[in-house]
Amino acid sequence: MPSLVTGQGQVHYEVIGSGPPVILIHGWTQAWNTWRLTIETFQNQYRMYAPDLWGFGESDKDRRESFNVGDFIELIPQFMDALGIVKVPIMGHSMGGTTALGVTLKYPDRVRKVGVVGSPINGKSLSLFLKLAGRPFVAR
Repeated sequence: MPSLVTGQGQVHYEVIGSGPPVILIHGWTQAWNTWRLTIETFQNQYRMYAPDLWGFGESDKDRRESFNVGDFIELIPQFMDALGIVKVPIMGHSMGGTTALGVTLKYPDRVRKVGVVGSPINGKSLSLFLKLAGRPFVAR
């Protein structure tokens, strides 16, 4: 289980495959293994990096003051910097797709392509519980 330390905490990730890099971002209540079938399908074509976002999987849960999409948007360039990845395609599912879109808008020079699956474009359509889920007392 590889992990790295960013300025905002430890991030667990899996890296599988060979070829050009791709980052896969999981959705709410999920972890890196959401992408297991995708990884198995494309591992001979791409080197796929699947981080556990803060608060999920094996990544830091206790050192965080918040677990908002904005935090996850900042995580991806930090993750890329730590691994020496300059520009990469990003694929996201659900909240991970919203994160991927946010990274693309905020850091367009870091994203080669973006793909999303089942992702809300903005938070207006989210349930009250999901809107509150970024708050530490709810997330924990």
